[in-house]
Formats: sequence, C-alpha cells, structure tokens
Amino acid sequence: MIALTMPTTVMLVVAMKEEAAPIIERYSLQQVKPSGFVEGAPMVIWKGVAEAVHLLVVWCGHDERFGVNNVATTAAAVSTYGAIAAFGKPDLLLSAGTAGGFSSLGAAVGDVYLSTKCVFHSRRIPVSSGVLEEYGFGHFRSPPLAGLAAAAGLKQGVVSTSDSLDSTPTDLDLMMAEGAVVKEME
Repeated sequence: MIALTMPTTVMLVVAMKEEAAPIIERYSLQQVKPSGFVEGAPMVIWKGVAEAVHLLVVWCGHDERFGVNNVATTAAAVSTYGAIAAFGKPDLLLSAGTAGGFSSLGAAVGDVYLSTKCVFHSRRIPVSSGVLEEYGFGHFRSPPLAGLAAAAGLKQGVVSTSDSLDSTPTDLDLMMAEGAVVKEME
C-alpha cells in the first residue's frame, strides 16, 4: 500500500470475489453488513484499517441464478452507489480487477495499469450529429496519477470498458483510435 499523509478512507470496488480475497486476507478485513443496503442486495463489504487507511472492499456479489460473480459496468455501478450510500463518500475510490491487455501497445501478462483515461463503448447511438453519439461512446479522464504510478512502479495507459468479453470490429476500431492499452468490464 502507498503511504498516505493523512487519515484517508479508500473504497476499492471489485467484481470478483477472487480479486478481493488477497486484499481481505493481507489486511485482515472483516465482513460487515451495512444497514443501508436494500434487503437481498448481492454486494458484500469488508472493512478495516490498513496502515492508517480506512479500507472498504466492495465485492459486487454473486448471481444465484447462474452461479457466477456479478460482473460488468452495471454491477460495478450499483455496488459502488450502494456502498457510498451506506458508508458515505470515500476520499479515494478505486475500481480494480482483471483486464486484458493489447501486447501490440506494450501490455503484458501481470502488468498493473493506472488509467490515464477510461473509454466506455457499450452504448452505441449512431447518429449523424455528435451529441448522442458522443454520450453513447463516452470517455472520462482519470486524475493525474503519474507520481503514484512512478512511486508504485506501475504502467499508465488508456483503459477501455464495456460489458462484453468479446468485441465487434467497431469496438476494436474505437479502442485503437483512443489508444486503449487495456480492456476491462467494470
């Protein structure tokens, strides 16, 4: 963990329980049942203090019908919203998880990236005027994290997100046009 200079609350949102497990174990976090969640909500939260940082780890939960982790942008957004409603706004919110990388742009198995920009391309609203098409495509700048990336020895690059494991030719064109190095689903 990177040392922070003041008491900080960090919320880490993950889609898969397997992604949360090493952090929960390393910092001996305890599972909590927030009173603010809607009854039956699938998300699970662990809480604790790690090196003077108040840490909340949010897992998007399990889909009982299909027996899998809840994944993709909807599960991540609902889990994040629910956790903020239950615990309040964190000082730092991280979305972490497994992603695929484009080796042609320098990504390799085991790399850890901090995003410089997130490109969202699940909503396709092809119209001739740019407002709806731009809204559907969406790109969001990340905070400037070059110092953190250097201190932690991490790579930086454009992260692409959508709700699919596969991609259409249009998706690939969009990702390449934006310089996406990593493709993830949350």
